[in-house]
Amino acid sequence: MRGSIAIRHVVILLLSLPLWAVASAPADLSPQAEYTLQAQVLLHDDAAARQILREQGEGYEPAVALEWQLLVDDVPAALARQGSTAPSPAATQAFVQALAMRLPRVSCAAREFVPSGSPEIGLYPLVCQHPDVEPLRQEYLALRAAPEAGRQARIDALFLRWAAALRDGPDVPHCSRVTGWYQARHAFAHAERVHQLYQTILWRLLPIELWLGEPLLPQEDELCDDV
Repeated sequence: MRGSIAIRHVVILLLSLPLWAVASAPADLSPQAEYTLQAQVLLHDDAAARQILREQGEGYEPAVALEWQLLVDDVPAALARQGSTAPSPAATQAFVQALAMRLPRVSCAAREFVPSGSPEIGLYPLVCQHPDVEPLRQEYLALRAAPEAGRQARIDALFLRWAAALRDGPDVPHCSRVTGWYQARHAFAHAERVHQLYQTILWRLLPIELWLGEPLLPQEDELCDDV
């Protein structure tokens, strides 16, 4: 009898608790897991990642996905500004089409957060999967100093190989060090991550300014040694 009374008291107590006290709360996300899920939303508008972030609470889920079209639309003008190493309109079109196909396919994941002077801000190794265009660097730089005779044909051939690498090349991991907040729970922090993803991917797939000396890509260091 006493056992039945005790059980009845427990049932009454549970029924009197609010739902959030009975239901299991979602497990806390690590900083790198939060960054990775937000990157999946920003890069691919991933529904499953959105749902996980939404279940964590207010502020976790970025409002909108990253939009590449403005960048793609500006590429022909950017290439034209390269002067003597600008590809022809036909080669430019092929390159732009390949870049437009590749950008939405790039995926990025953050690795373990390393605090930097403050527990709230630190470094993430950001690993993005995409083709490697770095082998084209030396040829591109050599073409800038090549004699004018035959240079245009060689430039077009280079950009067509570049386009083929973007279109058909295998994804390989590229690690960059980025600085970020321990948590990104508001629109400003989400916008910062948009900028980091945009800049990191662009400098890897279209690194002409990097090859010419500026801006500098975040240097790879011991955070990326095992990638």
